[in-house]
Amino acid sequence: MFSGIVEEMATLVALKNDKENVDLTLTCSFTNELKIDQSVAHNGVCLTVVAIDGDRYTVTAMKETLDRSNLGELKVGDRVNVERSMLMNGRLDGHIVQGHVDGTAVCKEMRDADGSTYYTFEYKFDREMAERGYFTVDKGSVTVNGVSLTVCNPTENSFTVAIIPYTHDNTNFCDIKVGSRVNIEFEIPSRGIIGLRTNVLTASQGEAIMAHRFKEYQPYKGEITRRSNGSMIALETGTAYAYAIDKLQDRGKFFIDPGEEVYGGEVVGEHVHDNDLVVNVTKAKQLTNVRASGSDDKARVIPKTVMSLEECLEYIREDEYVEVTPKNMRMRKIELDHLKRKRSNKD
Repeated sequence: MFSGIVEEMATLVALKNDKENVDLTLTCSFTNELKIDQSVAHNGVCLTVVAIDGDRYTVTAMKETLDRSNLGELKVGDRVNVERSMLMNGRLDGHIVQGHVDGTAVCKEMRDADGSTYYTFEYKFDREMAERGYFTVDKGSVTVNGVSLTVCNPTENSFTVAIIPYTHDNTNFCDIKVGSRVNIEFEIPSRGIIGLRTNVLTASQGEAIMAHRFKEYQPYKGEITRRSNGSMIALETGTAYAYAIDKLQDRGKFFIDPGEEVYGGEVVGEHVHDNDLVVNVTKAKQLTNVRASGSDDKARVIPKTVMSLEECLEYIREDEYVEVTPKNMRMRKIELDHLKRKRSNKD
């Protein structure tokens, strides 16, 4: 994730073709702070650092990236807007962007406006792409060459942005002329960032501000990748015991504490692997008169993971529900019966 607030301009010092890919070597002031495999936005395109040599670093742009952006037009000596990925520990300026460029646009007009400059960009109108959400809205956000900007006067294939002198002088907007091609990224689908607000507020200690507004309903765009871990599911209804939870802690993290009431089919934790695991958290320790050294250790239970409603909605899979009552909020399987779930999965 990036903010669209450009840190500085890096200078391209070398280009090397590697089959269909291109290795770009650049120099900038924070090269010594970079690490291999770190993500850096270049003209708004998220690229991975693959090599560092002194004050120079190298990133690789694959064929699809070159086709969808203006990186393939760069020449040695060109200046590139660069920004490192966000640290979620302070105020978030700009707007949250992914660094995944949606396409390119061509500068059609530049006009002065009492110190600021209005740039009008035009992109190829594609109705199918527009129906999938690739368009601009008035007062919405757009990223141009990695710079976070506000849209004004949008049409079905163009938009205008206002550039203040500071942005003009400290980004490669100073090199843009009529006819220049720029990278553009539209907006993030809200369905894909459900749960982000809570994480952002927590990470920024309440300083971050996230605003949104309803624009319209759109056709279903396909599945968004969610969590990769499976669920731990309660086998029986009853009271959760510390003895049972303690023995299962190496299987994953829990969403319940000892003493809580659970029911069969409730999601009580997250499995360390990608498959679901049915567990019996209601199993109590059998009391006997026999004691043995080492087998009667006190249970040490890690406190449960507490999630908000928004985080739960983001977390659940397609076969799970979030159950909200006046006293409790739980996650559960749609089909509570373990044997019925097992049979349906086989089918």
